[in-house]
Amino acid sequence: MGEKPLIEIRDIIKNYKDGEATVEVLKGSSFTVNKGEIIAVLGPSGSGKTTLLNILGGIDCPDEGEVIFDGNLLSWDYKSLVEYRKNNVGFVFQQYALVSDLSVYQNVEIVRRLVSSPITTESMLESVGMLHKRKSMPWQLSGGEQQRVALARALIKKPALLLCDEPTGALDASSGAKIMSLISDLARKIKQTAIIVTHDIAVCRIADRIFRLEDGILTEQAK
Repeated sequence: MGEKPLIEIRDIIKNYKDGEATVEVLKGSSFTVNKGEIIAVLGPSGSGKTTLLNILGGIDCPDEGEVIFDGNLLSWDYKSLVEYRKNNVGFVFQQYALVSDLSVYQNVEIVRRLVSSPITTESMLESVGMLHKRKSMPWQLSGGEQQRVALARALIKKPALLLCDEPTGALDASSGAKIMSLISDLARKIKQTAIIVTHDIAVCRIADRIFRLEDGILTEQAK
């Protein structure tokens, strides 16, 4: 379990305009995530899970409410958010988001250089079982293999916070189970704080705590 709070959201409200209508995506959501915890946020498509993750990751801003990261109130100005994302957050997306004209090695190496990570690209690829495919291009890989590379790219930053947006959403059941097992094993090994949003209840098996997001309301669920 976690040691002390890494990130906390307080009374987050987020609305979007849909023509003349206002869509309430998050209606005063609050929660605290401790260091070293794996948190699953479960909810149907369109429930606001990705919006929540984007706010936690500094990609989107709330209309109201606060995000406290490692004891400090997150500032929503552009420069602060760029630094926050660069120094603290690793993302894993449903559709992998690999650079199509870069090899497996290059997709991870470019991030290692950006953040001057002490971890070697070779060791990171080995940890996700993809070192033997380091010269391959993304289009030569299966979905599960691409997601392994995406995970390596996120973790080579040594992020304080790993955010996974439907990491099994584009995978078959077998590949999805392997990816979640890998995320769990790596996170437990390095005491990685991770928040995973998903519609797949099977993903919740690796979580320390589970939250449900539905109709803009975030509530903690019993495991």
